[in-house]
Formats: sequence, C-alpha cells, structure tokens
Amino acid sequence: MIAEDRINELMSEAITEAGKSKAEDKGIHPKVGAILVDSEGVVIERAHRGMEGHGDHAEFLLLKKARAAGHNLSNATLFVTLEPCAAPRGRGKLACAEHILQSGIRTVYIGMLDPNPQICGRGETLLRYNTTVERFPAKLVKQIEQINSDFVQMHRAAHLSPSSLYVATQISDLIRDYLVRNGRDVEDLPFDWDVTIEDLEQYCYSAPTRKSQSNLHGLVHAARGYAFDKKYSDYNYGKDVRGMADTWQHELRDVLRVMRAEDYSQRRVLNIGIGNGLEAKGVFDSVAHLTAVDIAETSLEKARAHLPKAKMICEDAEDLKSIMTGSQDIYVSLRTFQSSYFGVTRALQEAYRVVRQGGIVLISIANGFLTEESGVVPGLVIPRSNVVSRDRPFEVAEKIRKKLTLMRFEEVGVRTGFYEIYVYGRRAR
Repeated sequence: MIAEDRINELMSEAITEAGKSKAEDKGIHPKVGAILVDSEGVVIERAHRGMEGHGDHAEFLLLKKARAAGHNLSNATLFVTLEPCAAPRGRGKLACAEHILQSGIRTVYIGMLDPNPQICGRGETLLRYNTTVERFPAKLVKQIEQINSDFVQMHRAAHLSPSSLYVATQISDLIRDYLVRNGRDVEDLPFDWDVTIEDLEQYCYSAPTRKSQSNLHGLVHAARGYAFDKKYSDYNYGKDVRGMADTWQHELRDVLRVMRAEDYSQRRVLNIGIGNGLEAKGVFDSVAHLTAVDIAETSLEKARAHLPKAKMICEDAEDLKSIMTGSQDIYVSLRTFQSSYFGVTRALQEAYRVVRQGGIVLISIANGFLTEESGVVPGLVIPRSNVVSRDRPFEVAEKIRKKLTLMRFEEVGVRTGFYEIYVYGRRAR
C-alpha cells in the first residue's frame, strides 16, 4: 500500500512531467503527464504527451514503454494529470482508457477532467466500472489547469442560458424575499457553495430586525423550504438530462447491486430530498417500507401522488428528529447534497445515526445540464452566474467520500455515471 505522503509526491511529479509536453502542431493541445508505480510507490515508467514527437497521448506512451520492458502491471498504480480519453482516435486505435483496462492496472489517479464536453467524464466513467479511480485534490487540479490554461479556455464556453431555471431563479433571492416579508431586513445573502444553513442563520442573526430574534432558527429554515418549493415544486424532466433516458436508474441499481442490496424494495429505505416525487417512478414506488423526507411542504404533498404508501416527513436532512436511531436499512439521497445552503457534514452525521449497523448510505451529486444551445453540459453552475464548473461535482463527491471514511464506513466507493456521481458506503458493524 502506498503511503499518503508518497501519493501526494507522485501527483506532483506527474504535473512536473506534464510540463514537458510537446505539441504536434500549432494547434492547442493539453499538456499531460503520466507516472506508473509499483505497489510500494516506486516509479516504473514516466511519460508526457509528444515525448516521441508524434503527439501520442501520455498514457499510450507510458504503457507502450511498460510493455516493452516486460512489467507486470497487475499491482501497478497510474497517476495521470488529464482524464484518459474514452473514444478511439482513429481506425484500428484504442482509447487510452481501454489501453489502461487491458494493461491490468487496478488503481488510477486522475487530475483534471477533460474540459471538452464530448469527453468530460466519459473516460473516468469507463475506468470506474472496472478499476479503482481516485482524483487529485483541488489545489493540484488548479495547477494542472494553470499549465493548460489555453486548452481549458478553449472549452470554457459552457454557459447556461440566462432564462434557465438554474440561472433565472436563485435560491438566495427567494430566501431573502421571504425573510424581508417576515420582518428581517437582510441585504444580499451570502451564496458561496459551502455556505450552510447554519451559516445563513448566523448571518441573519446579526442583521437589523423589526421583530424578536427568538424564532430566527425556525424562520430561516422555513425560508429555505419556501425557496425550494417555489423553485422546484412543479419541476419536471422536460429540460433535465434525466429526461433523455433512464440511464441514472440503471446506474443507481448497479451501485445497490455492488452493495449487495438488489432487494432494496423489501428493505427499510429512507429517501432524503424526495422533492415532488418525480424520481420515485420506477425506483421507489415499489419499496415496501419507504420514508420520504423533504424541506418543501408543497413538493412533499405532490410526492404523495407518486408514493401513496410512503411515510412523508417535512424535515431538514441536517436534523432528522423524527427518524429513530438505527432504524433504516438504506439511506439514499439523490441530487440533494450539492444544494444551496446544505450542511453536508451535519447531514452525514444524521445519516450515520439513522442507518443501522451494516446499513447502506448512497448519495448522488448532479453532474450535467441539458441546454438547447450545446446539448449536455457536465458540471454544476457557479452560484449567481451562468457558468458551469466541471470540477465542482467531483469536489462535493470527494468531500462526502472523505467524511464517510472518517466516520469509519466500510466499502466506501465513488462511481461516475453519465450525469450523476454516486458516493456510497456501509456503516461498520
């Protein structure tokens, strides 16, 4: 097993290797470095794009060298600064991800996702179904983006239309309107990705008010529920990537199968963030013992039509006071943990509490928008903008993965679907 410090060193070495890359022509091409190490972290081979002068991909060159040297790669680990391609570059050629899979490599560390929307996430998805995939930390990804600034900029045209629901209607504006109508003279609310509901409550506590602060906690939480109701209670998949196909349902079942929970419909399932129940059809409507939770009252009422036998609870994911400790077999939350003003740490603490020993936690992060202009754009929208960040979904997923690991969950894993990322684990017995 490679030590954590050594893993960080190897990531940095791969970035240094990327800096040596040579373009094959005057066009804009990524700088890519790849390093192959044995089970102890000793470097076997190094390569960078164009090191043989033909513009060949770094991974292809690396594996070519390894084969020539006769290395057994069954226990090898690959560090590569750019997501390996998933589509062949020409007749008779294999994609780099396919070369990696055929080599027998079992663990791959990926730096920056390919910003090309035709590639982004595809290579990682292919690898995750057959190998263990980890990602470079965000600070190193930024270094990779810096040395590839021209390549990144070329593909940064990923913007959503100003009329898109995700841009035109802002949760922070809806919350502010609700608070002002209820006597809280708050100015523009903080809207960073990592601002939680507790942060928002503290911000409002320090603001001028025409009323007592005694029920501020309830008011702020009610405002959040109102905002999500206003934005999503009538939501449908007409302009959603899920509306293209039921791929996400197959991905979800695949993860449950990996966790040996194919019979999930017969277990006690807690669904957090059910919204108006749109995702229930074909997934949760067959669950015999289902509890559905959401913060939006109107949405939850609409969910009853899809889930007439389910127990409905209007409650915060960060404070599941109506759910008994250790009472659930499976905790599942789809496309909720990346939400505005969501407390990831508190919600995971509650997930740990309510799921039984040996129970499963399964969380998905949204990773794609359907647009009229450019088809599917992978990523999450940067708050208060129409710009899509391709790295943000993976940053959220990595945060969740680390938290589950610190909580001593077992079988912790991450799977990249086409338009969602799944993080899962089993609570230790």
